[in-house]
Amino acid sequence: MLLRKVINRLSKLMKSERSRRKIQQSKKKIFELKLRALLDRPEPTEFFCPCCTATLAVKEIKRVSAVCYFTGFELNRVVCPECGLIFGPLPLIECLPNELTELYELLYQFYQEGDTRASQEKTFYLLNPSHNGRYLNYACGDWSSGINRLRDLKWRIWGFEPFMNATPNDSIIRRRELLDSPYDGMMTNNYIEHVQNPLEFFMMCKALVGPRGVMAHASTCYGYRIEHSPFHLYFYSEESIKRIAHRADLEIQWSGSTDLENIDSVYGCYVFQRTD
Repeated sequence: MLLRKVINRLSKLMKSERSRRKIQQSKKKIFELKLRALLDRPEPTEFFCPCCTATLAVKEIKRVSAVCYFTGFELNRVVCPECGLIFGPLPLIECLPNELTELYELLYQFYQEGDTRASQEKTFYLLNPSHNGRYLNYACGDWSSGINRLRDLKWRIWGFEPFMNATPNDSIIRRRELLDSPYDGMMTNNYIEHVQNPLEFFMMCKALVGPRGVMAHASTCYGYRIEHSPFHLYFYSEESIKRIAHRADLEIQWSGSTDLENIDSVYGCYVFQRTD
């Protein structure tokens, strides 16, 4: 009798796993179709570099390409000759925000991100935080346990996640309009390469922190790395970061690796401060 119950239970688990895999395969197929449709949209003939505002003509500009990790599609990007910013695919930058959000929602139904809690914690401490301050981890991902660990250490920090359905937790803010600014500091980890408009994003960050407030933006995409993700829209050079910081009236306080024991780590970080 016990053996039969065990067999029945295993059978149900196997059916459930097969059903889950079918759903994942279906979501991945829809993801491929929607991504293909976006990538096939025509590029503008002329546009501006988002960091230095140089006018760029599509026919004349240098390009780089990579193969999409999820689909095998070719990902074409352009290189700004003025500041060295690499950006694209252009149709994903130019598409509507809700179209990109839909792609993210599909992606997270068949793909799970790696655990970034360690690098997020390192980025937080680069803010040189005070226990009297209030801090925001913007685009925190599904790692509320990392925020809870910092809160257990008496840090006043909250998370906000614009794309993933983060694990329910009092430390996660659900809606953008509920962000209780100004914060004394804010941070992102592997996010600034995903934004569609870098200057708009930096200005939003600036508005979230108070006068002389600081922000730390860590990323693997300071340089042309991890280029096989279609969601990595920007690969920042040192010059492009300087240009956009100047346009946003931000002062670069520090730059280097979030892994201070391995300064050659691909996790780079810039710490900025408001100049007003």
